[in-house]
Amino acid sequence: MNFAELRRRAEEAANSARNAVPSSSKGSRYEPVRPTLGPAKSAERYPSQAERTRQSTVLNWEQSKHVAPAPPRRLPSASSHAQGGAPAETAVAASTPALPARAPPPPARKPAGLGPPAPPPRKPSHLAAPRTPSPLASPALEHEADALQRPTPAPPYRYAVEHDLPSPASSVLPRENASQRNSLDPTRSAAPAFKRFSEYTDQDKNDLFAVLDSFFDSRFDVVVVGKPASEEALEPPSRRQQAHSAPYLPPASPPPVARSTRPRLADPSSSSASTPQPYAPTPKPRELHAPSYPPPSSHSSAALSLLHYLLHAPFSTAWFADLSSPLPPSLVGRSDVRFTASFSQRGTHKALVGCALFGDASTAWWRLSWDAASEQRGTAHVDVARQARYRPAPDLAGQEWTAERLYAASERYGVRVARFAEEARERGVPVARGECWDVASEALKAVEADEATRGPRAARRPLVSVGRTHGALLYYANAGAEGKRDADGRVVGTWKGGDVYVRPGDVVEWRQVRISEVGARQGAYMMLGDPDHTAVVTSVSPPHATPSIASSAPYVDAAYPLASLNAITVVEQSLGYAPTSRTYDLGSMSAGELWIYRPCGMQELCGYEEVSPQWPEEQGVQCWSIGELGD
Repeated sequence: MNFAELRRRAEEAANSARNAVPSSSKGSRYEPVRPTLGPAKSAERYPSQAERTRQSTVLNWEQSKHVAPAPPRRLPSASSHAQGGAPAETAVAASTPALPARAPPPPARKPAGLGPPAPPPRKPSHLAAPRTPSPLASPALEHEADALQRPTPAPPYRYAVEHDLPSPASSVLPRENASQRNSLDPTRSAAPAFKRFSEYTDQDKNDLFAVLDSFFDSRFDVVVVGKPASEEALEPPSRRQQAHSAPYLPPASPPPVARSTRPRLADPSSSSASTPQPYAPTPKPRELHAPSYPPPSSHSSAALSLLHYLLHAPFSTAWFADLSSPLPPSLVGRSDVRFTASFSQRGTHKALVGCALFGDASTAWWRLSWDAASEQRGTAHVDVARQARYRPAPDLAGQEWTAERLYAASERYGVRVARFAEEARERGVPVARGECWDVASEALKAVEADEATRGPRAARRPLVSVGRTHGALLYYANAGAEGKRDADGRVVGTWKGGDVYVRPGDVVEWRQVRISEVGARQGAYMMLGDPDHTAVVTSVSPPHATPSIASSAPYVDAAYPLASLNAITVVEQSLGYAPTSRTYDLGSMSAGELWIYRPCGMQELCGYEEVSPQWPEEQGVQCWSIGELGD
């Protein structure tokens, strides 16, 4: 077949393809089919089957113009035929000329001055001296000499530090005494007997955990912003900050980030290391369907429980004299508290004023006074004079939390919180430490800074995040075995407050929640919270039904289904990832707990503007003592 015949066949194939496309007076431009809903005119009805077929044909023809040609096939070379290999397609290979072989790439050049020096040039073979065998050499010796010239593997690595434990090879050797072993290897000392972990003393355990801490800290550098005072109180004195005459601890502290997996041991250099565990109020058992946060307390609020400890419990140590962190022992280890304190001294008289705001929005103040002479004698914890006041947790179902008040809080604070979250998502950069909690916390801090620019009269500070609390609690639901369900098997939660709608700017707290995204495939789900997760609401779908809240207090609906809230769109982030937006179907929540908070003013929720180490009566803050409210 010659070239003219091939060209004629190609033109025939092209003409037949052109004739297969139906002609149209409007050209071959593709227009998608757009069906109309409801009654339509004759010109807007569905296209006919022929019209849809024509459009589909035109679409396929337009797409075929942009299909890339197939890559050329590599043909077997002549050398493979010479070696007896059969070609894959003999007819095509015989009629197609062989492609020229591609030359190998040139070797990469090394920069001058790098690498080993070039070997000396060899002499030509005709100038080399003839090799004369030695009369004393034997074939066995020549073979051994050649073996020595061949490359040999590297010798085994010898550790620079000799371990105390016996080597595995010692178990294979016959049993011998220490003197025989040392005579065989004079550099090795007698291995001490193996010491079990159960035989470790407290000093051995402290040394072991200190080595583990230094090992993990050098490899996992976790930056904690605003370390809680509870963690600072457990650090050794060498790491603590220098004591000042009036220390002011950070008022806000994020939930602690785990830096190691070992248990914390008491510092042997601390004065309280040898004393037993200090008194702490025994928490009441959890009630049925009670939330796991805030932690249970021995009385009606966390502040009242602290007052019973400060006024009635015997102090085993003078913990209040530790100026670096005068945290009450009953608060050590808690992350749902914002704490600050100030110290003063006049002559030999010393005094400490502290203030603690808890996750249930209750507040405690205390003032402890003692003499320097009793501190030197070691009896300050016995001679100390005690005073304490508190504000209870706000009653969100009370008369003051009407729908108008909660709606006004959403308009004042929630709009700016949602705007902060959306701007963080658009920037694509993690907020603060990158933890999920930081989005809500930094948003409330930004609103607080914005309120400070309005002047002292117009400024109304919002409640900045305290633990997992971000304002007034609107709704709580538990989808686990301890939660409530209705007759249809739906998860039932408790609605608090007069406003019956979730709005943009509200903050959602998840705890080990199993839930699905809107539009996800069947069976797909996500786990939110390990154990806790925080997100900011930016958009809310209309609820299926509003809570049945009465027009007067108490504004509580304890039988509101979670599925009635429909779906919410949130902005969230995880450690190492930028903020993203997701929409969750609340009706698919099958495990875990959920809290929804409404950002609100500090004055409205707590009764004062700022957590300050001053006596409340001097600030004009209304407060109570034990028994005045019937607790």
